[in-house]
Parts: sequence; C-alpha cells; structure tokens
Amino acid sequence: MRLLRKEWVWIGAAGLLAAGGCRVAPAPSGGASPAGASPAAASSAGVSSRPGPAKPSKEPSFRGRPLSEWVKQFQESEDYGARVQASEALTAIGGPAVPALDESLEDPELRFLASVALRKIGSPAVPEVVKTLDDPDEEIRIAAIGVLGGIGPQAQKAVPALMEVVKKGEPMERWAALEALGNIGPAARAAVPLVLDILEQKSGPKLSTSEKIRALRVLEGLLRDENELVRRTAASVLKKIR
Repeated sequence: MRLLRKEWVWIGAAGLLAAGGCRVAPAPSGGASPAGASPAAASSAGVSSRPGPAKPSKEPSFRGRPLSEWVKQFQESEDYGARVQASEALTAIGGPAVPALDESLEDPELRFLASVALRKIGSPAVPEVVKTLDDPDEEIRIAAIGVLGGIGPQAQKAVPALMEVVKKGEPMERWAALEALGNIGPAARAAVPLVLDILEQKSGPKLSTSEKIRALRVLEGLLRDENELVRRTAASVLKKIR
C-alpha cells in the first residue's frame, strides 16, 4: 500500500488555517479593584474585613432527591425499572454524577445503563472515563472505549489515549479504539498519521482486515471536516488507499 504524504501535509495546513486567529480579552476598565481596598476602607463601607465561615456545598439534586440517593438506588436496587429511573436522574444531574457512573462500569449488571448515561452526559464525562482505560479488566476497558466513541466529537480530548490503545492494546481493544476514533470524526485528525502508518505496516501492531476497515473510518471522518481543502485532500488519500 503506497500513500502520498504530501496530502497529509495539506490536511494539517488546512486544519491550522481553519482554526483561525485567537482573541485577547480586553483589559478591565479603570477604577480601584475591590480586592485592593484596605481593611479600613472596607470597614467604613460597612463590610467586615474578617472572612466568614465557609458555606457547605449543596449536594446536587433532581426532583427533590439528592445525588447520593439516586446513586444508591442505581447501584443497589434489584428492580430494573428503578435502575432505569435512577440512571435517567443521574444523566440529568450530569457532571457530578460521572464518578459514580464510571465506577458502575465495573458491574456487568449496571454497565449498559451506566454507558448510556455517560454517553448522554458527553464531554464532562470524558476525563473520568479516560482514566478507566487503565483498568486491569479488559472488559471494563472496552466498555470505556465504547463510551468515548459513543460521545463522538465531544470526546476529542480522549484521542491521545485512544491512539495509545491502538498502538499497545489487545486485539479487541484496538478494534474498539479505531471504531471510537472514527466516531469522533474530524476531531480525531491527530490520529491520522498513526492510522496511515499502521495501514502501511510501518509501525504498530499488524491489523486484521476488520481493524483496517475501522482504521479507514478515521480517515473517512475527515470527509465531514468543515474545511473544504481538508475534505478534498482526505478524499484523495482514501482514493489512493483503496
């Protein structure tokens, strides 16, 4: 399999052009900062300079029930309907519920519902789920990969970790990681050089035919890129591969 690397150089250049410039936030307007006021000034304004006691953080809740109760119902109830109800509540709570849902990936009976909830929560779940890629249990790792792939483009921050799985993981993990990178789409652009190398067998593990098909999906994701030059170049590369 012979590929022209010049096309990939154009993909990277187009991506940088599409990213655009950066904006600098304007400096705050003139005037004294409250933080710079002296204790005497604060006192004269009727504000005490002594810090008050820290207020306890309020536990997130849904429909009048706190997060801890929903977690207990989800993890301990033997009634499937009650689990579904709790998983929907945890999804609605969002980010604060992620650690409990990620932990629930370890339980085969909870894994499916936990995976669905984490996918719906989206990007706030990514950092915690990425940590699970180091779990000693392969089934749990594969479940975590599936969650990241299900989140899709919002899981862009997981791309480096998924690339490591493609390089060093077990066969089923590599298969799942390539699938996940394909689902992430254009946001997984950083993985394309790795994919090209392993398709050419220049580095990484030798892939099966099904794994190669999923590797091609990573490239196909660039066909949905917002930049026209990236789309055209990706199409050209895919044509040469095939």
